[in-house]
Amino acid sequence: MSKNNNSESFLYLIKKEWLILIIVILFFSGVLGAISWYLPILLLPILIVKGAVKKHVDTTTVLLTLFSVLYAIITFIYNFTENAKGNTIFYVLYPALFYILGQYLMYNWYSQKYKLLILLIFPIAIPTVLAIFTDIYTNGFINSARAIEDVGTSTTATLLGVNLSLIIASLGIAFTNKKTNKESILQIILVVSGIIGIICVVHLINRTGIIIAVITSVIILVASFRKYGLFKRISIIIVLISLVYISMPLIDGYQVADSYENREEDETYTANSAGGRTVRWMDGLEKTFTQPLGGGVYKFGKRYYAHNLWLDVSELTGIIPFLMLLTASIINLRKNYLIVRSKNTPPFLKSWLICINLGFFLSCFMEPIMEGAFTFAIMYFCFWGMTNMFYNDFVVSSQIENE
Repeated sequence: MSKNNNSESFLYLIKKEWLILIIVILFFSGVLGAISWYLPILLLPILIVKGAVKKHVDTTTVLLTLFSVLYAIITFIYNFTENAKGNTIFYVLYPALFYILGQYLMYNWYSQKYKLLILLIFPIAIPTVLAIFTDIYTNGFINSARAIEDVGTSTTATLLGVNLSLIIASLGIAFTNKKTNKESILQIILVVSGIIGIICVVHLINRTGIIIAVITSVIILVASFRKYGLFKRISIIIVLISLVYISMPLIDGYQVADSYENREEDETYTANSAGGRTVRWMDGLEKTFTQPLGGGVYKFGKRYYAHNLWLDVSELTGIIPFLMLLTASIINLRKNYLIVRSKNTPPFLKSWLICINLGFFLSCFMEPIMEGAFTFAIMYFCFWGMTNMFYNDFVVSSQIENE
């Protein structure tokens, strides 16, 4: 692992990488609108000059490059980018580019790993939180329309929920056990951010965010619970019971339960079918074999999403790009699993990686990411690059030492 001698200083990181950091923040936050989408093109020459492109090419880089080129070509042939020709260059360049960027940043600035992970998940969440809290102030706590008007356009609850999914997933860090003083401060920041994220998704009557919060919290709690002392175990149980007791009047007062119940009644599919997603997943899986060259699935003149990153890719562009993306995903999920299992991985980092992995995976499993939230897909690939460094440091290096 390559570490910069001055990497202990966050100010030194900003001094050395200020242009990269600005580009990443502006791109993930989207505050400059369409201009934000073109800024990452500048990352390519920067990373080439820094030697990162040559150094960090691996199997996942090749798979993402093949996937993105095929995806771009096929969507162009089918005219899926007819009204957005500029998207083709994003599809071709960004997946592998951000994967390499993630490796470069973490390899050179490992000591700032927590700040870099915050850089990954916060810029996309903050504008969404501000927009939702403005809507709460203007229109009340529950948004039955499940959309927010922003500069003449309407952003749906699904896409807003995706933007919030990683801070919501980080709620699980509340139950991690061993941590340093700095990690304790970060824990407070993440938990508070997660609570804010929950308020936002409840405002939009969004179910996916609640599911992510529950799953990540339960997994970290179960994993950490046996390591707690008796007093701490009893304290956690009392606190959780108290929170449920306190929350019930608030939920009733703001008609939260009624809003979710009304949503169930208004939809063709209920929560038992994940809001109809299980039907879409089965349909998408079938199309993988019956429509191997892609072409998309349309109903009532509109794109009928599988609400799953991998199946949407299969429906739209066929089985070859699907297999490329699936293979890269399996490689990196396996790496993250081994990182979490490694005894060399710091406990706090291990818990947070579990949370982030679940946040990414559940969102990608349940929402139309490539077509609906492409920035989130790019974040996922960047995260793969970051965790590839952890894999080489905590897993591969330990295997070499044991030989």
